[in-house]
Amino acid sequence: MTNIQNDPFWELSTHLTPDMILFMIDMIEHWVVSEQPEITLMEACFLTNNIGVA
Repeated sequence: MTNIQNDPFWELSTHLTPDMILFMIDMIEHWVVSEQPEITLMEACFLTNNIGVA
């Protein structure tokens, strides 16, 4: 069983609303498309997936 007190995603979810999480994912996707940073598609998906899990 996961110890909730040590789970950073649970901690994040207690401070962010679902709308704010979607907004953050949208901002990251916009950044990747418009700025074209030197990251792989896998890294970009990792960023949005970790926020979405919260």
